[in-house]
Amino acid sequence: MTRVVVLGGGIAGRSVALHLARAARSQRGTRLEVTLLDAAMNGLARPLLPQVASGPPASNIGSRVRRPARARAEQVRFVFADVDTDDRFVVGVNPSTGAQLRFDYDHLVVALGATNEDTGIPGVREHAVCLRTPADAAEIAYRCSVPAPRATRRTAVVVVGAGPAGISLAAHLALRNPGIEIVLADRKPRLLTPFPRELGDTVAGALARAGVSWRPDSLVSEVHPDRVVLRDGAEIPSALCVWTAGTRSVPEVETSFAGAEHTTGGRLVTDPMLRVRGVADVWACGDNASVPWLDAGGDCPALGTFARAQARRLARNVVSVASGDYATSFRGDVPVVVSVGPASAVALWRGRVLRGWTGGVAWHLGLGLVPTPLSRLLPHDGNAGQSDVGTPTITLPSARGPSASVELGPAKRRGR
Repeated sequence: MTRVVVLGGGIAGRSVALHLARAARSQRGTRLEVTLLDAAMNGLARPLLPQVASGPPASNIGSRVRRPARARAEQVRFVFADVDTDDRFVVGVNPSTGAQLRFDYDHLVVALGATNEDTGIPGVREHAVCLRTPADAAEIAYRCSVPAPRATRRTAVVVVGAGPAGISLAAHLALRNPGIEIVLADRKPRLLTPFPRELGDTVAGALARAGVSWRPDSLVSEVHPDRVVLRDGAEIPSALCVWTAGTRSVPEVETSFAGAEHTTGGRLVTDPMLRVRGVADVWACGDNASVPWLDAGGDCPALGTFARAQARRLARNVVSVASGDYATSFRGDVPVVVSVGPASAVALWRGRVLRGWTGGVAWHLGLGLVPTPLSRLLPHDGNAGQSDVGTPTITLPSARGPSASVELGPAKRRGR
């Protein structure tokens, strides 16, 4: 029996656990014991947070961002505390009781995600909101719903950071809140600089149509409760500043894997097979991993579509190594997709730019969020039943508690 411990229950972690079960079934004679450690146990899909943040505040906001994944593994609600890569065990802490428990492993998968990096800019931690959790989305939704006094200058929401997360949030806020000025600021001269200019220009056009004010070459120097100050001295009056700039690995990844190779942002450096350099039998994928992008050069972008594809390759490699076979490289033949509205997105797929509803379909399929027969054309993490009328649900079984049903949205009647 090969013991596999997966750290993190986001898109990458859940996808790894599911694909490990699938890959093990396809490899006869391979037996796996998979344990998924997640503090929240909510299957958080961070690419959905901009949609939640732009909508009305809701008490069940946490349930609206759970992803439709069924991880067929032992799910344990523990916070990752430490790891011993020599003796091969992980220490977890129960968030409710504080009790510690040891989890031995033969293979360890790190998918703890990342956070935003403020680079020490004054006022960011005190006055800005970072969109990383459902609580952050709830705060943004609430503050956008409260009208600002007429006598104040605070009339805008400033989103700092024009990466995929910042672009998606700005577009959704502008479309859902037409009475609020949405400003997207970034220090770079154009959108999505790591990718072809056509993709950035298409996204810029979509933002303009949504009513977003795009401010390039805007380097933030200070953040105050009622304004954002730029390096050139200009000020942007704001009722709210949302910080989406920069990506840095969570502190646990930086401090707990001393022998591993890290980037300047604290992410774990992997080889093309997704094995962490410097430690044995430790794998990584998702936002906390720096994975070579063999098809395009450089590192893979921190996108949900890449996290899912990496998880699929990683799971197959773990099963192959456990059965005495060879691991294969992750090429990165994955669409680059940016959501620019509730039903539209812009996608770059094999040199071709998709936009509008076709881009939206690519975005949903890339994240495994469409419980329709079309989604079965691609490997996905959902196991949904869809009736002719009503709301399709996904059941997420838990070994430590009752199952939870997750609403995916209204379904339209289909002909038979």
